[in-house]
Amino acid sequence: MIKKVDTRNLPCPQPVIKTKQALEEGDFTELIVIVDNDVARQNVTRFVTNCGFKVTSVNQKGADFHITIVEDLEETAEDDHEDIENIKVSNDKLLLITSDILGVGDPELGKKLMGSFLFSLTQIGNKPRMIILMNSGVRLAIHGAEGISSLQALGKEGVDIIACGTCLDFYKLKRELAVGTISNMYDIAEKLMGKYSVIKI
Repeated sequence: MIKKVDTRNLPCPQPVIKTKQALEEGDFTELIVIVDNDVARQNVTRFVTNCGFKVTSVNQKGADFHITIVEDLEETAEDDHEDIENIKVSNDKLLLITSDILGVGDPELGKKLMGSFLFSLTQIGNKPRMIILMNSGVRLAIHGAEGISSLQALGKEGVDIIACGTCLDFYKLKRELAVGTISNMYDIAEKLMGKYSVIKI
């Protein structure tokens, strides 16, 4: 049976939540989720893949995307991804960065400290598994930001860099993102409450 879920005109993270509910209900051989923007397409696609399902096609119709999902009978893409990451990143720490400056005091000093901190992460052996950027912290991941080369280097070493999509929209920086993936609050909340040890910077 083909099941359709229309999430158009729903704010983030409702498309992911509606998709989750449909997956939990089951009773389908093929699930088609309709979203009306590219960020929602990325969020839903990543979510269902991590849940052990497979995206067989994404068809764009005007401004909308129709995502076709089936159960993945093979080993989930999430498990494969974890195995690859474990080669380069060995611990379970998650860094939550909510500002583009480090510490309380002079903003210019705070920017320099943050740049120095990110560079230091590239030099130490015990790197975090994931870095989540929220609020003004998303400014660290845009083109020309101080420390962007450090974040890019960490990404190449297997560290997941995740930027809050709502925050990028608020600061009008979505098109300036230079590293990492755009995510939603549901996905971020799930990661913060999951298996990782969270360190807030």
